[in-house]
Amino acid sequence: MEIRPKPATLASPVPVTLPLNELVGESADAFTSQVRDVFLYNKYSPQKAVSLTDLRLQGEDSQALQCLTDLPALSADGLSRTRIHYVAPETFQDICRQRDWEIAPDGSPVADVVIVGAGPGGLATSYHLAQKGARVVTLEGGYAAQAFSDAGAPCVHSMRTDRLLTSLVRTGHALEDLSTVMGLPAGLGQIVAHASQARKLLWETTGHRIQGLPENIESTNRYQPAARAELYEHFQQIANYVAADCPNSFLIERSPVQQIRRDQNLFYLETSQGHKLYARKLVMATGLVQEGGSNAKSLAILQNLVDEHPEQYLLLQEDQNLIEKAQLMKEDRQWIVTDRLLGRPEVKLALHQLPGQARVAVVGSGESAIKAALEVLSQNPTLKVDLFSKAPLEAAQVQVPGENFHPVVLEQATRDPGYAEFSKERFARFDTPVTPRSMIEALQEVGAGRLRIHELGSYFDEHSVSIQPSGMNRSSITFTSAEVRANLSKQRQEWESQGLRQPALNQIDNIAMVIQAAGYSREKLPLHPLAQQLQEQALLKMQAGQPELDGLTSAACPDLAFNSSMLLGTAADSAIPGMAVRGRQLAEHFSSELPARPLPPQALPPEKPGADWANGYTKADFEGFVRYRGLAPNWVESQGGPQDTPQFHFPDPERFLRELDERNPSELTPAEKITLERAHRLRIRMGTPDFEAQDRA
Repeated sequence: MEIRPKPATLASPVPVTLPLNELVGESADAFTSQVRDVFLYNKYSPQKAVSLTDLRLQGEDSQALQCLTDLPALSADGLSRTRIHYVAPETFQDICRQRDWEIAPDGSPVADVVIVGAGPGGLATSYHLAQKGARVVTLEGGYAAQAFSDAGAPCVHSMRTDRLLTSLVRTGHALEDLSTVMGLPAGLGQIVAHASQARKLLWETTGHRIQGLPENIESTNRYQPAARAELYEHFQQIANYVAADCPNSFLIERSPVQQIRRDQNLFYLETSQGHKLYARKLVMATGLVQEGGSNAKSLAILQNLVDEHPEQYLLLQEDQNLIEKAQLMKEDRQWIVTDRLLGRPEVKLALHQLPGQARVAVVGSGESAIKAALEVLSQNPTLKVDLFSKAPLEAAQVQVPGENFHPVVLEQATRDPGYAEFSKERFARFDTPVTPRSMIEALQEVGAGRLRIHELGSYFDEHSVSIQPSGMNRSSITFTSAEVRANLSKQRQEWESQGLRQPALNQIDNIAMVIQAAGYSREKLPLHPLAQQLQEQALLKMQAGQPELDGLTSAACPDLAFNSSMLLGTAADSAIPGMAVRGRQLAEHFSSELPARPLPPQALPPEKPGADWANGYTKADFEGFVRYRGLAPNWVESQGGPQDTPQFHFPDPERFLRELDERNPSELTPAEKITLERAHRLRIRMGTPDFEAQDRA
């Protein structure tokens, strides 16, 4: 590949989203008035809102209705996209010819790499490949980064990793990562101000102050957790670059891939819109959950309740349900809703319209469940919530063991099969902790009497609880297991010892809505239809629900790779930092096998592939970073081995917990005490004492 010196100066990319309030403005035309009435009504006056379900049943103009339906998928906490990235099949072929791309005998363009999916894995891979001069086409069935929109992550307003880790741009050189203009840290000041303005306007208009954000969110500290709107803007800047600003790449949205086949050492792909093209290399970035939530997990006890009482209950689980069941949604029924639908205007309005003092039950054990509970309380200040958790809540800032995010570990893990297996074993033990800020905020609501948390110690099923109708549109939940009642008593006593009281209950009445945040069982999810096509052609081997890899690529086909939460090669593959690093590594790997191409404008090629921060470390150093949970082995050795100090208790990225641990216990609130105690419980359960025993052995 051609290597060029970096330009002396580069301008930061301009924002590619606008605050929804500014986008709508004061226009009086019918469509923008509908947008205001559907999305920007004051939450204390829901009677003034326009119901999207009513518009659907009234047979409103289909194009306008589709725009209203799609808007949550194009927005994030007050920011909304201003353009769609779509290229018609004929136009795509014409542009490829104009750019002198190779054309197959059947007239279809030949790309160097096609990426299926424009989530974080797909965008990171397409960006880094494009920067290396590869001819790249990214095909997306919905919208880029839709999983981080109001439709995809409605309760998530603060990310689990910090602003530095959530950048999709990974040059492999620490200083360049901070200076590369397309990276999140480099444009942080502009992006933070942009997102803050959108949140402010949204709050002023709707009275809805977004919950769950860190204090001093307007600061530009790159180690602070990223707000979702910031991350969404960063993703859209990357999407806009590969779609419009890079002369050797395409991003084509709203074009689901329907067919993939291997043909003469090339991949042939067709979309539902009629695009036809070939690719030398293929990267699958289709994510874990299929479009529309069609394989979302549903609790059997709730499904049985709907089956036994179809006249009283309505199950809303997939995006399509909001359209197919529109008439039923207007009837007098109690809703059982999947948490991923909480960002949809139909569900928001239903929450706002519940009468005062009604209760909402949330069932789930992880961050999704606790954030769903907080979202309900934020949406309607008159409601109360009961959260049913399978296990005692534990606190950790990140969703995988923190050592997985150390730069050396991120860079080396994909090349070390032994560590890959070790990291997945630790990930399984880690379970589903919640962020410290979410836990503290939830426990504060417990203290205020608006939230009750029930740590069952077992699954929410017919062996632990009974859920029954109790009057018109109401249900009651009874704890039927003696073991569960004993666990709840133990929880109540533990919390009272820390100064937090919660009433003793055997039955909960007046439940007006149930929200299930049951997550997804990776092993039980059906294989994505496109992955099934690859498997049927012997291009993909599956093992324990995972694509089998040979290094970075498929063990059955070296031209096929994955960068998706579908893949769990290492624990970090389930998180943005892992996908970002894997995206750059795939670009390095594939570019060495592709024809040499001129580099596009703004390309910042490193002088050598790989990472400077991983060079010079031995295998023992690498294992030391893992063993000491992200702490440098030489630092630990200089301290005489693991010490009983707050710094060793909670190394990066657990800065928030470390700060709590360093405070005087008498200064902590009951919510902070319980959160810190549960964080220590997780730390001990994850095995730091075992490391000390290994050292002595």
